[in-house]
Amino acid sequence: MLDSSKNLKKISFFGWTIILSAVLPLYTPKFIIMSIPFLPGEIIGLILAIYFLVRGVPINNFTKYFFFYTLIIFFSTFYAHFFRDGVFSFSMPLLSLKRILIVLVFYSGFFLIKNERLKVLKKIIFFYSVPFIIHLFYIFYNFAFEGVDLRDFWSKDPKVNLTLLTSFNLVDGSVSFIGNAGTSVQLGVFCSFLSIIFLSLYTTLNKYKYLIAHILFLFALVFTASRSGLLSLFIGLTYFIVIDRTNKKYSYSIFLFSGLILLFSFTFEIISQFGLINRLLSAESLYDTSASLRIYIWKSFILGLVNYPLIFLIGVGYNDDVASNIFRFGDQFIPSSFENMFIDSLAFGGIFCLTFLLVTWHSLFKMAQNYPKINNEYYRAIFKGVYAFLPGYFLANFFGNSFQTDFFQSFFLIVLGIIYFDSRISIKPKKI
Repeated sequence: MLDSSKNLKKISFFGWTIILSAVLPLYTPKFIIMSIPFLPGEIIGLILAIYFLVRGVPINNFTKYFFFYTLIIFFSTFYAHFFRDGVFSFSMPLLSLKRILIVLVFYSGFFLIKNERLKVLKKIIFFYSVPFIIHLFYIFYNFAFEGVDLRDFWSKDPKVNLTLLTSFNLVDGSVSFIGNAGTSVQLGVFCSFLSIIFLSLYTTLNKYKYLIAHILFLFALVFTASRSGLLSLFIGLTYFIVIDRTNKKYSYSIFLFSGLILLFSFTFEIISQFGLINRLLSAESLYDTSASLRIYIWKSFILGLVNYPLIFLIGVGYNDDVASNIFRFGDQFIPSSFENMFIDSLAFGGIFCLTFLLVTWHSLFKMAQNYPKINNEYYRAIFKGVYAFLPGYFLANFFGNSFQTDFFQSFFLIVLGIIYFDSRISIKPKKI
């Protein structure tokens, strides 16, 4: 169903190393080094990043601005420590340094042999898609053969949501705790990305296996609790239909909307018991971290900014206890981040940090705009999917930070990098 090259031996050890750095974060639990969380794929990615740095890389606008963004966060740990009564944590600059280095996996395509890039890219997309599909079929299996009544186990506590790859799962026909490792409601955003990628591959290459994969990831998104995933999918699909130049977009639009009507007509009672649909229908509580609490902590940031105007200029420094120490008002609980990538950057690093972050997004969007000029159909299809996904992805980060999450960043950057450096061959007159 999902594409992969037939002859695995044609991929070198270096190519497999890049593949592992992209897909292992989705398969493996975190472990702690000096109070900093790491995933095995991140360790491989950091080794690759240092290797690329030593070898020398041609900096483009996207990586240049992202580097400055993370560099400001890195230095904010040192120059703004007085906001925390002189308390300094060595783990925070190391964590910032990890984020600076990992962006260099974008240059994986630069160091791959030309004939190997496409094989590596297909493998990365294939292996990253597998756990979503397996888990989705396992949910279907439990519906069909175990008869689990999910309404008895639904909870609005985000730690116990019955969702795709979260703390509680369907095991042997019953609800079982599977641990906190590898859990994220933002996986819905990743489902959105992969769904749009496979739709773009289908409309470009006209292979039904990609359409099937696209539909499966639509289902996978439904069984997460990610409303930001739904937002990025809705905007992404709408934008994709606008920019797609094939006749398939019209038949697809009719198929999609008629299919959704039939799906909700016959299965609404089942799928509304948990996942995204249940979350949309359920009443919100004050401390639901997906809705009301976001408004509460954004209000705390504004009040903190009023009390400490200097925060707007330099931020309070990248530190886990920043919100609870600086932006607390009253006796209410405040988490260590603001559930908003852009407010986080302003709070941690100030207005210049936010500026470089926004310029990074703009350069990323401009880079993806060049997809029509790419000769290779497979690359062009994926880059078109990335381009369609970016507006919704940008808005989704107003309700979280899925751009720098451990599960997704190395995968996203390597996919972009492989296409970018191969495309430079076919787009010589104009830099992208």
